[in-house]
Amino acid sequence: YSGIYAQYYDAVTIRGNTISGAYMNQYGIYLAYCDGANVIEDNRIYAPDMSYGLYLNWCMGTSGNEATIANNLISVEDHGITLYSYNFYQNVYYNTVKVRDQRPFYAHNGNQYLTIKNNIFSTESSSYPAFYSGLVPGLVSDYNNLHTGNSYPVYYSDYKSLSDWQVLGYGANSVMIDPVFNNDSALVPIALTMDNLGTPLTSINDDINGLTRST
Repeated sequence: YSGIYAQYYDAVTIRGNTISGAYMNQYGIYLAYCDGANVIEDNRIYAPDMSYGLYLNWCMGTSGNEATIANNLISVEDHGITLYSYNFYQNVYYNTVKVRDQRPFYAHNGNQYLTIKNNIFSTESSSYPAFYSGLVPGLVSDYNNLHTGNSYPVYYSDYKSLSDWQVLGYGANSVMIDPVFNNDSALVPIALTMDNLGTPLTSINDDINGLTRST
């Protein structure tokens, strides 16, 4: 069973949905060939048996017409946010993603101009919180919390420690902190060491609960 499936819709908005339940074992939200300024925000996905929380394939934004994936809470078994192939100009902001077995964030191949900021990517396993199968032209990644039992939080054509990642020019302000979620469904982090480690973004003014973000 899956949640929302969209194909060949441009500038689609998917906002404020709750996708939850046992025996949901495929996709929470699936987009294919949806181009332009898509908006996927304020969605709650809690499905302990699910393989993919959010999955995008061949969704192409453009400069000045970027897609936004923001303020989503995703708690699934395997893969949280997957940008599979040829997704361009995707802004991934303020998402909280927890998985049990695999990768909170996964970019496969052919992706370009991804901006990844202010996210919590947490896995209970020793997998990589952020996994890039290949190089991503135009990649911007910073201010993310990459939590794992592994000492290498990133795979970018090869496994990378946080310091390796920073040497490449990414993640200068990223951290590896156990967020200590209050539970698997609400995903409220209670680790005080995470407070105020993000950076304000003028395009996102509030959180999933409608509360104004600090500036």
